[in-house]
Amino acid sequence: MEVNKLIKKRRTELGLTLKDVAAALGTAESTVSRYESNNIQNMGIDKIEALARVLQCSPAYLLGWEDEEPVTIAAHLDTSDLTQDELDDVASYIEFIRNKREKL
Repeated sequence: MEVNKLIKKRRTELGLTLKDVAAALGTAESTVSRYESNNIQNMGIDKIEALARVLQCSPAYLLGWEDEEPVTIAAHLDTSDLTQDELDDVASYIEFIRNKREKL
């Protein structure tokens, strides 16, 4: 599968919008859209690595070098009985873990 299709596939699997990914990357929504529509040729490895972090997969997966899809907690998490406040707490904790990891 092509890089642009893998980016979109992974984004939609995670339930992320173009806006979500753009915000996490610190770029414009239109840039992410261009990644997904293959309108940007020769994307730098720094962009691939950043996308992989946001999309919770390896750069090799996005490049099509690995066939195995990443396993995420989202596939196993039932949040149907959580309140919005509890969901917000979960999201805050995830952000805390990511920030902690980046500081290492």
